[in-house]
Amino acid sequence: MDPLYYLKILLLLSHVHALTHTNWSQLSYAWTDALLPQRDLASSVPVNQLTRVGVSLNRVVFDRLGYSRPALALLLSFLSQSIGVYSLDVYWNEYTNKWQLCPAPIPLNVTWDSLNVANLTWGGLSYLCQVDMLPAEVFTTISSYISQTNTEREANVLQVALMPKTIAKINGSNSSVPQGADFNTSMNAAGNSSLGDFASSCLLYMYMPAMLNITTNANTNNYTALYGSRYPSQLTFLSKLSQRLMVFVLNTPQMPTGNGFKFDEFESDIFFIEESNPQFTPQVALLANLTLARTLERAYREPYDSSFFWDMAHTTEFRMVFDSDAVPFTNKSLLFYAKSGFTPVVNSSAFYFGDLPGVAPNAAAANSINYIVPNSFWSWAPGQPVINYTNTTDVTRKENSDNDNPQWAIFSDAQLSYLCVSVETAGWSVDNCYNRYRYACKNDTDPFSWVISDRLKTYFASVSEDGCPDGTSFNPPRLALEQYSLLALLQSNNVLYPVWIDLNDVYLSGCFVSGGPYAECPYQKVLTTTSLIKRIAPSLVVSLFLIVLILSEHVFTRTPIQTNRTRHWKKTLAQYYKENDFEGVPS
Repeated sequence: MDPLYYLKILLLLSHVHALTHTNWSQLSYAWTDALLPQRDLASSVPVNQLTRVGVSLNRVVFDRLGYSRPALALLLSFLSQSIGVYSLDVYWNEYTNKWQLCPAPIPLNVTWDSLNVANLTWGGLSYLCQVDMLPAEVFTTISSYISQTNTEREANVLQVALMPKTIAKINGSNSSVPQGADFNTSMNAAGNSSLGDFASSCLLYMYMPAMLNITTNANTNNYTALYGSRYPSQLTFLSKLSQRLMVFVLNTPQMPTGNGFKFDEFESDIFFIEESNPQFTPQVALLANLTLARTLERAYREPYDSSFFWDMAHTTEFRMVFDSDAVPFTNKSLLFYAKSGFTPVVNSSAFYFGDLPGVAPNAAAANSINYIVPNSFWSWAPGQPVINYTNTTDVTRKENSDNDNPQWAIFSDAQLSYLCVSVETAGWSVDNCYNRYRYACKNDTDPFSWVISDRLKTYFASVSEDGCPDGTSFNPPRLALEQYSLLALLQSNNVLYPVWIDLNDVYLSGCFVSGGPYAECPYQKVLTTTSLIKRIAPSLVVSLFLIVLILSEHVFTRTPIQTNRTRHWKKTLAQYYKENDFEGVPS
């Protein structure tokens, strides 16, 4: 048979195998089902209002594992776990006039190990630094992650906040300077001469200040217009502009005269810098600032006022709160700021567990993810979403429950369908769609103004019945600040029972969508070029091996020509007739 036939069959089987084993995405972590609806619901929200959880790469990664290339693996892990905001201290070395990642200058007489890692002392602190490592390598890691996750399901908005600092020249007689150290050399001057060189590998994916003039007029979405923002919506940012990254420069130090650093035109074009861009006004606060905490808590205690949240959205952007070792985040405070419309940035060792017996530094730093991410959901209640409920119908059981409150909730025991989402003061929970609650109704022109409907209905009734007053609609919170305003309404009115929001995973378990119970999951199985190659490669190797065997049989195996075939058969037939041929008619 034609060898090409075997090749076609094997390739077909390989293709079927690849399609069968293609997952939605590379994300397989326990909290993917929780994070994805947060991102998708915010598709119409301007990117300057988005909030996620953040980490300081210096405090959480490099101070623990060393300022070295192996530590970049942990950064990649953070990126894969959907941590969206990163702060990075970078140092202007006045001895070399270059930017470097290591917080200490590198003296001429320093010794290092086989990986070029040196143990340095500066300012009374010790650091492990890879002497030839450049700050730009951090952005190379980010660029690599972005290029591998540019899929509809995995793409997210990333923000990097550069924190410039100075390694200032000091008198050699200063007691904090190691004795005999010589920093006045360029021999060990590994660094970038320009701050703009850091992000050169990410330029393709960066949203830059100049793009504001292009995208302002592109914000035609009615919902986006409610925020009055110059920035594009998340959907425009990720899909239409194909951008993934914004880089800020915060807290620029005052450089001494003579060695002063000024931002050049290129840096001002690619970075959002407070000093050179008056339109960029991030709100950066410290956890130790109790005034902010009291202001945010007041919304829960005082009578509900939607203008408080409206003003916050229209007067502040890029809201971030940094903790410190003096005042570190707790699980409670981290969650509080996440639910109050701020990005909590872990800038301390609060979530580091390296002091525990038998825990290696790299494992301790990696384990911090398991504590940081689940405590940063602005949407879900602790422990949610739970998607492994058994959904049944049992007509022998009573329709209502003993826990009913005719004013707020009627629970169904006969029909169980845990596919819909309700909200309480703790956040969202997966709930029985046949329970009858009131609806959370959002004002059509003010996303921070909510009304709780008067009548109790099942979630499924939202398809055919109008349960919300005029001027409002059954709509979910699409942003942490919107959720904050809804929770404030529930708490200030002492609502103790669940309220329906328009969110469910009826169509596909774990895929939470808005738009009623008939809304479809937007994600389908995708086959990327990389995944196709990975899945076809083993089968293709086997296919090529079989082809070689088939061709080898034709080339190296010789079948002798049967020249005596005719004479052989004549002799055989003659012998047969001699033994079996009879004359006459059988009796």
